[in-house]
Amino acid sequence: MQVLVVGGLGYVGSHTCLSLLEAGHSVHIVDNLENSSLETFKLLEKLSGKTIPWHRFDVSDEIQLKHLFTAHSFDAVIYLASPSPNKQSSDVKKQTISSVIKVCGVSGIAKLVYLSSAGSLDSNFKLENEIYQEANTYGVKAILLRPTTISGCHPSGMLPIGSPYALINQVGSVASNEEEKVRVFGADYGTKDGTAARDYLHVLDVAQAITTSTGSFLLRRGTYQLSTGVSTTVLEMINTYEVVNRLAIPCEVIERTAADALGVETDLQSFREVTTWEPQRSLEDICRDIHSVKSIYELI
Repeated sequence: MQVLVVGGLGYVGSHTCLSLLEAGHSVHIVDNLENSSLETFKLLEKLSGKTIPWHRFDVSDEIQLKHLFTAHSFDAVIYLASPSPNKQSSDVKKQTISSVIKVCGVSGIAKLVYLSSAGSLDSNFKLENEIYQEANTYGVKAILLRPTTISGCHPSGMLPIGSPYALINQVGSVASNEEEKVRVFGADYGTKDGTAARDYLHVLDVAQAITTSTGSFLLRRGTYQLSTGVSTTVLEMINTYEVVNRLAIPCEVIERTAADALGVETDLQSFREVTTWEPQRSLEDICRDIHSVKSIYELI
């Protein structure tokens, strides 16, 4: 299949491109480098051993997008552009995804895979519904995947490891002596040890799920939950990191802020119920990969 990956040089995007290439698909990337780097592109080509067409422009530019779709016959588009952090840019994001859907429809591209979030707020649920409406208008089959907490990285260390503010990466920074201790926000949640719980999903498993949904035309339009089904508290995750990597992680429990939440429960059909996809990697693998990559960075 000919697949266009929007945001293909970001954290999830780069891992997804590698997964698609390993599955035998042809991949084109659109990325403006706003939340990514040229180095990632070079390393992705090196890691895959393949030449990857990369188109550097903002996907909101309909003229360039139309030119790209005219020049190439894509079977599917995967939208993985990094979400905008503020409300104003959320409107821009809506306009952008609408433009992509419109051009897909006009160009005869019938399939769009969009990565949402398990912790979506009402505004993002609204965005999902708008994506469906837009897609139906232009005859595009929209498949939305809503993963739980994405963590980990490629064990080679050649692809991005995600936000430095992600808890697992903060733990890795303490383990590599970049930070003094991990700050745990809140110990008054209704969990076994009082700290917040998450379902940690390896980014490589997320990439594989996206690859599966791109290659399968059996899926109905809809939103599907990506998860391992295993809930882990913050302290359990830190302890796992310690055991796997045989070290101690200093941490301090402090009061949580109003922005902190246990997590948003979702009642969606599981991706595992409609495909053969199953998470292949555990929290131990996530902790091992992050620590290994952090150790590589120390030697550079």
